[in-house]
Amino acid sequence: MHLQASTGIKTEIDSHIDMLQQTVKYKTTKGLPYEDHIDDILLHLFNHGTYHRGQIALDLRLNGLEPINTDYITFLR
Repeated sequence: MHLQASTGIKTEIDSHIDMLQQTVKYKTTKGLPYEDHIDDILLHLFNHGTYHRGQIALDLRLNGLEPINTDYITFLR
């Protein structure tokens, strides 16, 4: 399964490489203007999800609950 997933992701990225290098202009919630490449925005999105999963796990533990394992490698197993 993991080889299929990795190959599929690579194929998808390769087929959209020009689009991923495009720059997007946007404003933050504070109204500050920025511009970034789409590939950098996507990487931020993936990493930010990890950050929030960690926050949720900590909050569960602080409330006496054991969170489930959300690691991708565990999902593959």
